[in-house]
Amino acid sequence: MIVELTLDEADPHHPAAKPRTGAEEEPEGLLAGVLRKVAAFFGGEANEGGGGGWRAAAAPSFQRHQKPARGKVNLTGAPTFSETEATSARDELRKLDRHLLAHIDDTAAWRRRAALSAGLKAVSSALVGAGTAAILDHDEGELLNTTMQFAETDPRFRSLLTPNLTSLKRGALLASIRNVHLDAEFHYLLHLAFAWRFRDADIFRQAIDAMRTGYAGSERTFHAFRDGQVISGTRPEGANRIGLMTPADEPRIRMNVNNFLLRMGCASIQPVALVRQQFRILLSAHLTPELANKLVSPIAVTPAPGSLVARKKADLDHWPHLPESERRTAATRRWFDTLTMEKIREISLDDMFTGALYRPTFLFTRADPEFAAELRSISWMTALPDTEFPPVSDGKPLAEAIYRRYLARASDWSAYFRLALGRGATLHHKARAQRLLLLMVTRFGPQKDFEPLIEPLVIDLGRQSPWDLYNLTLYCDIYRLSLAFRRKVDEQRLFNALLARLPEPPHGWSDFRDAAEHFILCLFLNGSQVRRFQLDRMLERTMRWLDQALQVVQDETMVDEILTLLSFLEVGTLADLVPENIEQHQFQERRRTLWMDHARRFATPNGFQDWLQQIDRSPHFKPI
Repeated sequence: MIVELTLDEADPHHPAAKPRTGAEEEPEGLLAGVLRKVAAFFGGEANEGGGGGWRAAAAPSFQRHQKPARGKVNLTGAPTFSETEATSARDELRKLDRHLLAHIDDTAAWRRRAALSAGLKAVSSALVGAGTAAILDHDEGELLNTTMQFAETDPRFRSLLTPNLTSLKRGALLASIRNVHLDAEFHYLLHLAFAWRFRDADIFRQAIDAMRTGYAGSERTFHAFRDGQVISGTRPEGANRIGLMTPADEPRIRMNVNNFLLRMGCASIQPVALVRQQFRILLSAHLTPELANKLVSPIAVTPAPGSLVARKKADLDHWPHLPESERRTAATRRWFDTLTMEKIREISLDDMFTGALYRPTFLFTRADPEFAAELRSISWMTALPDTEFPPVSDGKPLAEAIYRRYLARASDWSAYFRLALGRGATLHHKARAQRLLLLMVTRFGPQKDFEPLIEPLVIDLGRQSPWDLYNLTLYCDIYRLSLAFRRKVDEQRLFNALLARLPEPPHGWSDFRDAAEHFILCLFLNGSQVRRFQLDRMLERTMRWLDQALQVVQDETMVDEILTLLSFLEVGTLADLVPENIEQHQFQERRRTLWMDHARRFATPNGFQDWLQQIDRSPHFKPI
């Protein structure tokens, strides 16, 4: 039986999908006062004109085919909201952001967002909102006006308003613009403003080159909106962090932990006691020792001397120092290194998307005969030097080389992906292609040209040949790509199907070991209501493997690898916020793509002159 997990009707790409109007969500009363202030700020009335005036033009219920009323966002002269109005405005910002997540190209909503941010005195967010609106409208004059207005608010950049600066002062201004703590959008816009002010084509090209790759390879981040707490209650980690729960979330954590402990009961008492001890160490690292002891009490078990259980218990008793560590196996050292999963606090959602937490999913080996055969007809790829296509890599250098080919507008940049979509492509070819595509999307954003290269999410449940790491990675990567492009997937059926194909004891340990870690990371992204149930099923299966390893196989390496998998599952009790933070991440990535598109428009030999001409032709450009 072949099951295709199709996009549902709510998908914005679905032919039958209709734009969400959200009219029923608009509050009255207090918000109307906020809207009147914003409307007055734009030189109108809240209810003027046909179809609702400013509200119809800029609220989430605007008509998508109706050109919005244009208005320059004043970053400093916006009306000041009262405390009550500010609360209402933040609520409205959350609605706007949910709307923009599905309709990222809505110019009116971006202007509305900028105006509300200005009213909340969030000048940086106001600039990003107004700048995004200008980029969508292809209005270079408005974009420059907004940038100059921002420069006027900050003493570091105020000299941009001075036409004649000495070389020394220009150097000081550039040094301020290149501040490492400046967000990417500000770095970009201020460089463009500098290039316009002093007619500096080199500075213009530097800005374009940085933005057209989304500042890839740079530590510079894109702006994370704070004024309305985008999408949902984000944590201090920011827009590109997983955001584990904290002691403040104790009721939610307790429910997850109790369920976790209940599901562990499928194994015998000694493995259960061992895992409870490990679990308590992990919770102590992420919460507090006191709370960890309240959540997970110890079980008094005395394992047989010299047994594997006794050896592992002794290791945990010595935490955080592994006894005789220099003499222990790599599997034991990895288990101890990952036991508390502390690295997950710093991991970005980009790495969560690619599954790059502690080790690569699989490697790209240039000399592999199967891989070499796939590339034989693509001359530009086979000609790549080792620096761009290493003999062995995780795929990132090759993904970057393909993206550079894409930026060069070469017609054959997608040749490898097109071949993988063909009928004759092997499953391994498809898995490698989707992995490269995911690496490109993660690093350079969900570009529209990438979406047609995503494989259909079709699972042949009747296939008898064993699943390996390539099988599972393929489906998980298609799922991750679907998330990046907001393509709706039946997550419940997908993960049930994948879980059903993971081997159970006593056979298939190596396939389970290779696939399980990446399956768990993929499952963390799942936003369906049965996510916790699926994690529980994965826990039960892993505990049965632990029982098998301790009681039957009695292999320490196997036990260490299973305990490592259990650390991934244990930290899952704190990872309920991941699906929520994925929305925040998607919002930022889709906005980043708009800004990258803007830079690519002018990444031509005559780009600087074309840009200057568009500024001069803009009806909204006001020379400063």
